Amino acid sequence: MGTATEFTKAFSSLPNVYDSDAFKGAFASFSDFQGKFSEIAIASASMSTDVLLKGTKDALENVRTLTKARDRSNYAQAFLDFMQAQAKVAQDTAASLSEIMKGSGTEVSELATEAAQETTEVMTEVIEASVEVTEEAQDVVEKAEPEGDHKVKSTPV
Repeated sequence: MGTATEFTKAFSSLPNVYDSDAFKGAFASFSDFQGKFSEIAIASASMSTDVLLKGTKDALENVRTLTKARDRSNYAQAFLDFMQAQAKVAQDTAASLSEIMKGSGTEVSELATEAAQETTEVMTEVIEASVEVTEEAQDVVEKAEPEGDHKVKSTPV
């Protein structure tokens, strides 16, 4: 076995395993992706609100038209026109919301793909660094042990 000084010297030759710059970079990258995801969600919510507001205004205009005073014989036609107009409002609103969801889904999918690629690159770097540190640690241990003393010694119980 080596002395305490040899042991300390051996481990001081190992590279710093904790890389604060890498941690800061990963945090900044994570924050960047979170900001992009949030922007997509907020933009989608804003556009959806606009579509729903338009649908509400159109529906209220249809009610206004329905409730106008008219001759008794025209109420059936007015109600039929109202139902057709409401169906059109519902159809237009659903189509607009569908387009918003489709666009947002595409943006999120592209962003998720980008995040996955970046994560894969970072994990590859981490694995390579881990292998390097492991190899250096093995070299340090081999240098610290006296020749021929590589077996673990056990004492009889």
